[in-house]
Amino acid sequence: MDTGQQSSAPSKCAGCGQSLDAQALYCPICGRPNPAVAGTNAASGAAPVSAPVQTTDATMPPPLPAWYDQSTATGGIAALASGPTVTPEKPIRSHKRRNVLTAISAVVVVGLVMSGAYWAYAALAARTDNQLARYFPSSTVAFASADMAAAANNNFNINPADMIGSQAAALQKATGLDWQKDVVPWAGPDVAFGAFPLANTQQAAANPAASLGIVALVQSRDDNAAKAAIGKLNAHEKQQGTTVQQSSYNGFTLYATGSGSSSGLYGSGNGWVLIASNAEAAHAVIDRINGSSDSLNDQQAFKDAISNLPSNHFGTYYVNLHQALDSLIPVKAPNGLASVSVPFIETYPVAGGYLAWSDTGQRSQITFNAVRNPNIPNVSGDTTGFAKLVPSDAVAYAGAGNLGKIVQAFVNQFGVAATGADPLQSALGVSASDPLAQQPAGMAALKTTGTGNAQPVIYIHVSSDAAATQLVSKIAAAHHWTATPTTIAGLSATTLSDTSTDTGQPTADGTPVKATVHVVAVAFTTNNTLVIAPDTNSATLVAQVAQGTVSNLTSNATFQKMLKAAPSGAAVTGYVSAAGLQSLMHTTDSTTSGLFAHLDAMTVTLVWNNSMLQGTLDTGLHS
Repeated sequence: MDTGQQSSAPSKCAGCGQSLDAQALYCPICGRPNPAVAGTNAASGAAPVSAPVQTTDATMPPPLPAWYDQSTATGGIAALASGPTVTPEKPIRSHKRRNVLTAISAVVVVGLVMSGAYWAYAALAARTDNQLARYFPSSTVAFASADMAAAANNNFNINPADMIGSQAAALQKATGLDWQKDVVPWAGPDVAFGAFPLANTQQAAANPAASLGIVALVQSRDDNAAKAAIGKLNAHEKQQGTTVQQSSYNGFTLYATGSGSSSGLYGSGNGWVLIASNAEAAHAVIDRINGSSDSLNDQQAFKDAISNLPSNHFGTYYVNLHQALDSLIPVKAPNGLASVSVPFIETYPVAGGYLAWSDTGQRSQITFNAVRNPNIPNVSGDTTGFAKLVPSDAVAYAGAGNLGKIVQAFVNQFGVAATGADPLQSALGVSASDPLAQQPAGMAALKTTGTGNAQPVIYIHVSSDAAATQLVSKIAAAHHWTATPTTIAGLSATTLSDTSTDTGQPTADGTPVKATVHVVAVAFTTNNTLVIAPDTNSATLVAQVAQGTVSNLTSNATFQKMLKAAPSGAAVTGYVSAAGLQSLMHTTDSTTSGLFAHLDAMTVTLVWNNSMLQGTLDTGLHS
């Protein structure tokens, strides 16, 4: 930036003694103004001249209230990651660039969820999805944005700033930045991330992802404060022996900790703090911040993908699978994308999704709309019926409407190379097209006495006891297991076991090495359901649920609440209990505060038909 008063002679920073370029407005190490540019000799004790105040922008949020900068109490979500931070005593020189980029990325990630108090007053001040998308090229293959102002509208008393908590000390150790003093004063509500192919980077067969540029943006409400924070980070890196290279581009001051076109960099300007995988990626976004070149929000595919998002969403994401594959395939590949056939990408080339608060908590949903008829069979069905055979305190449960048809659909859409010719054939010894497999199926993770881990139990609907016997025989034959009759809680059952031979050295007297029998599963049939448990305890527990002596999952109020809120017509439904997870954890910090202080359960719902593939994650919360 040319002020017209810059001296051509180099000077030194009064704060840290760093040699300053005549064109530099600020010290790249400590962030202080360059006295040669400011026209003031800071070393003499004269008052330094402040950098120009950022021009007021009608799209920027209003000034912060006095309570915004108050300290946030330790706890909340931050407690999830509480505990000692392991760092090397000395910096690992061969990874200096990676270390500093990781540290800067941590600042950005934290910035995505900070300033919970700020949301409340700025609810109408953030940019829209389209406006944030204009900062990324039209060729962008992945995009995400967060409107932290809109995220204030929740009824669960959740303040994402609590995620900092004990991590503030780790952040300061890694970057030299104090969260409250160095980050909070400038970080604004708008955050965006994008990945896009680079125009001047050659695709490489060994690492095609290197041809993608990645940029993260965090809104800066105070450019001077942001520059000071970056200067402090640079000073920290200098103390660690890292060389920081400064450059400028169209109103942005950028810093790199390596050399060459592949060096990552970070910087600020024009109301934004930017982190980029390399200079070309940074320049592409800066050009669009300054209003030039094509942008993602001009693309019809992007507009279509986000056209039906609910009005109350606060997060948006977008992915263009077709363009991503075309970008990642080396240009020398025969016929480009045509040389790789992935029916799923040809049918569902683009997806859009969102984050929003819901009556039960938070919802995240992504939708792939079909551009041609994929001929998906009817894969929906009863995905929750097996809950009657699952204990009420189960850690997790998942059900599929029609196991065989879902497997067939995946094989047809993703190809044999990705899924195998018939995954069920190798797993159960039965083809996906076999009537025995064309049934609802489920799985549960159960807590059982005497084990510290959750035990997996499989449920498969069967038309009769004869069908169950046939399926068990196929499973045993496929794995070379031995089937032995037994009894579980008064029910006829089958023990499946394998026999292994001790591979140690035989005894000196030539005594034969004895074989060892290992029980791998216990199977029994109840209520037209084949139950396959990993051991006798798990099988007995399920049998007791079937007999009514142990309460089942359908009696769990949280489970019922989450199912009621989930989308209908599901092909797959999954459920995870927060209480169940807590019971398996060996530490108490993360189970008494943080996310677990608000979390009840999570459900995942997959809806798949000829018009769309839609995945929904519902997080059940309480205040």
